[in-house]
Amino acid sequence: MGWTAFLDACVLYPLSTRDLLLRGAEAYLYRVAWSPRVLEEVRRNLVEDQRCTQAAAEALVADMTRAFPEALVEGYQQLIPAMRNDEKDRHVLAAAVAAKADVIVTENVKHFPPEARDPYSVEVQTSDEFLSYAFDLAPDKMGSAFLEQVEQLRNPALDARTALSMLDQRVPAFADRLRTLSQVRAAAGI
Repeated sequence: MGWTAFLDACVLYPLSTRDLLLRGAEAYLYRVAWSPRVLEEVRRNLVEDQRCTQAAAEALVADMTRAFPEALVEGYQQLIPAMRNDEKDRHVLAAAVAAKADVIVTENVKHFPPEARDPYSVEVQTSDEFLSYAFDLAPDKMGSAFLEQVEQLRNPALDARTALSMLDQRVPAFADRLRTLSQVRAAAGI
């Protein structure tokens, strides 16, 4: 596990993306990092959007921190004033720098222009780009992560074909890569 991905709240919010990102980390393809502020954003947005109750959102964050205790980045606040990216996401870049992250995974790529992040050697990728890159490095592991996700989905339960269609909406390049795997094609009946 040679690289670290700092996960922004916007990629941890959607269930399918969050689950795939965390399964890739569980498979030791990369290390994940996040800050208490990012986790609070996830919790707050899940509750505000009525995707889960306060208790369920708190349980999710607790499960994530228990599963990945090394992911929590603290002590980055003093770096925030030095960051020159979008003001709303300076805390993200500061925490990524403190974590020595190689990449920030976010859907808000424009909030991290090269001139703000290049001095810290931090890349920025969308969840689609990042998952596609992880797939290119370890296709069988990412295919297995997807199939495990489908197998374990309960509320709602989805078949592989439907799950792939849903991924087409959020991470289309990654979904296309999954379709190249015989075990995914067989599970999806394609």
